[in-house]
Amino acid sequence: MSVPYAAGALRSTAVDLARWNEALFGGKLLKQTSLKEMLAPGLLRNGAENQTVIAWPGGKASPPPAGFVPGYYAYGLDHHSEGGRRVVGHDGSIAGFDSVMQSYVDDGLTIIVLTNTNGAAHPMAAKIAKILIP
Repeated sequence: MSVPYAAGALRSTAVDLARWNEALFGGKLLKQTSLKEMLAPGLLRNGAENQTVIAWPGGKASPPPAGFVPGYYAYGLDHHSEGGRRVVGHDGSIAGFDSVMQSYVDDGLTIIVLTNTNGAAHPMAAKIAKILIP
């Protein structure tokens, strides 16, 4: 799996990912203020909030560098909304493998699905979410 570089060179288990997630959201890796900033919606150029853009951490005191373009990820996490619930996570797919880790931030729930079937992780995570948070 050297062709996709880091996307194919990372190995983990659901238990390890759960430990990482608990450390991230449990205050072991970041101060609560940093975590809150990391999870905050980004701001569009017109000042509107949007959870699918990167929130620049420096604010007005430290403007972003030249060429900085807001994107879909914030600090490596995908920010979006499902049924009005804030969801942050990350996913990955490569030939023969599919994975997703989604944290329903306000519900205190994280769903991790690791599969060896292309395209199965997201549908499975969605079914689990509907059962656990209807």
